[in-house]
Amino acid sequence: LQPVAALATGLVVGYEALARFPGSPHPSPAMMFAQATAAGLGPELEAAAIRAALELPGRPPGTFLALNTSPSALTTGPVRESLSGPLEGVVIEITEHESIPDDSAAFSAAIAALRSRGARIAIDDAGAGYAGLRQLMRLRPDILKLDIELVKNIHRDPARAALVESLVRYARKIGAVVCAEGIENLDELARVADLDVEWGQGYVLAGPQPGWSGIAGVAADVCRSALERALRDPGDGVGDRDERLVRLSGALAGSRSRADLDGALAMISAELNAHSVCLSRIVEGGGAVETLADNGDNDDQGHYNLADYPTTARVLNEQEVVQVTVGDPRSDRREADLLLAQGHSSMLMVPVVARRQTLGTIEVFRRGNEAWTRAEINRARVIANQFASVIHSLDGTPADRL
Repeated sequence: LQPVAALATGLVVGYEALARFPGSPHPSPAMMFAQATAAGLGPELEAAAIRAALELPGRPPGTFLALNTSPSALTTGPVRESLSGPLEGVVIEITEHESIPDDSAAFSAAIAALRSRGARIAIDDAGAGYAGLRQLMRLRPDILKLDIELVKNIHRDPARAALVESLVRYARKIGAVVCAEGIENLDELARVADLDVEWGQGYVLAGPQPGWSGIAGVAADVCRSALERALRDPGDGVGDRDERLVRLSGALAGSRSRADLDGALAMISAELNAHSVCLSRIVEGGGAVETLADNGDNDDQGHYNLADYPTTARVLNEQEVVQVTVGDPRSDRREADLLLAQGHSSMLMVPVVARRQTLGTIEVFRRGNEAWTRAEINRARVIANQFASVIHSLDGTPADRL
């Protein structure tokens, strides 16, 4: 079993089951599967490997188990039978070294059946073999695993980085997650994290082990520091001529009522791929914040004492961006509990600052548990700067009268 890590947190999100065969030295799994296929027993061997992985006890809660299968074996009786039960928390990785026939109704039906029982679908080794956009669009994978050759030396190769960046954007458009395979050193790890690749796998994180192992501490630190740099320091992820930000700035500049604010917050939600956005300001005395506008489902317009929410106090006092994600043990428990109570799983909190004075915060919420990308963090910084004029224009107006 080889762990898969979230590159924003360094936490294990899943495991890939890798076949190993007895012998000294151990025979190559690729060779063994090739020999079985040549002997007409390929599906039987794949099914045996799948059953062995599914029978492993003790998988950590909240993690997935990824199983490999070839397109041709997926439609056969042995493999279908091995995957006939409930598949929540299971990822089926389809290798791209073998072509998927364009007219294969049986393959499409097999994929639909797996998804109906809870499985997610991954394309393995994307960028190698038959990995074209046509095949990606046809399969619509939930997870796109980058080929090892795309990751190798990516910290020194702008062309590789550009291709990975384009695949990350494509994956976000179709609602998929990108996982980088074969990360061999800390430089590669830091680079793919900076490119907003969400998950990673490789020996620098952890090699295959017989049990449910964790991530190397130094690799986890690199994952976290990459995101912390983006939270701490403005980057170049936002262009000066971004037309959407120009329109948004205009909407904010003209906000003088609750209706105006609601319209601006809806635009921000769309811009940051969020469910909702909340604008809060510091109340007189500085010991609490109050909600000015919230375009989500939360109707609470009350005060929040900063003594009860130290993360919010930190954002205001230190003027830094913070993300809170439910399930991340480093997130403040009270902030996470409030998130859950409001039906969210992830929040980005950004200070609103004018002339070095903190006026309030914008809080951006998602119902999903995914981390925020560097581009989104930088956009949120730009947007927060526009809210200073809004808060100034509303000074003296009680929040419940907006």
